[in-house]
Amino acid sequence: MEMQQLRHFLTIARTGSLGAAGEELNLSQSGVSRSLLALEGHLGVALFERSARGVAMTAEGRAFLPLAQRVWNERLRAIAEMKALQSLRAGRIELCLHNTFTFAFGAEALDAFMTAHPDIELRVSTGDEPDLSSKVLEGRADMAFALFDTRREPGLVYETLLELPCSVHVRADHPLLGRPRVSIEDLSAAEWVLAGAEALAIAFEQYFNDRHTKVPRRLARCASIPLAVSLAAGRDALTILPDAVVQSPLIAERMVRLAVETPAGRPRGGLIYRADAAHSAAGQAMLEHLRVVGRRISVQ
Repeated sequence: MEMQQLRHFLTIARTGSLGAAGEELNLSQSGVSRSLLALEGHLGVALFERSARGVAMTAEGRAFLPLAQRVWNERLRAIAEMKALQSLRAGRIELCLHNTFTFAFGAEALDAFMTAHPDIELRVSTGDEPDLSSKVLEGRADMAFALFDTRREPGLVYETLLELPCSVHVRADHPLLGRPRVSIEDLSAAEWVLAGAEALAIAFEQYFNDRHTKVPRRLARCASIPLAVSLAAGRDALTILPDAVVQSPLIAERMVRLAVETPAGRPRGGLIYRADAAHSAAGQAMLEHLRVVGRRISVQ
């Protein structure tokens, strides 16, 4: 199997036709077809179904696509690292940052790293699990600094560095703040907005089930912390947020902690990277930097 064959396969998959792939690759349609046939012969499976209307990916092709993309990404990364060494630059890092850390510690951590390593090109994307794990697994990122989900991808290392205590937060004039005691029945009847991965929703539901109390029916879930805060601040809704996140000026001015037991666990987080990854010097430097940051967060 040749790298050019992978490139041709990925181009066909993206463009959806042999002709369009040939135009992009500056090859004849017959040349692209021969390359695809050679790749299919090497793999022993058909990757596309041909018809008069074009090509459609087979089940085998869909299974092969992320594997091919990973190999191609690794090739591009290796070339970039070697060019960086030739030009006396320290390299490039593709980092995924969990959305939670964009409100707490993220900017501080990256600013410190960029100051210490000014020659390293840093590319940062944000998101939540399990999308961050998928990016690392497919080679679209070198590593992720994230809060973990319940799911674990084979082939990835989940290096736990921290736990984040969480609390229930409401707007400053919420009716429950005036009560001498908030019962679990009050929590069950309240409206909730949850921001986070599936693990939070599972822990939330389990909390009420363990206490033989109805799980709140008035529940909204979203991936965005700012959206959850805006919804909770504009309604009589409760939300669960890591205490460190609430210290952010964007949130601290809008939300107040409600003195009740938090119906969720303490999310764990840390580093996610491939078990078979050979990190560059730049990558190793970032891993060590994030380990220091993670341990510092954990003791706060």
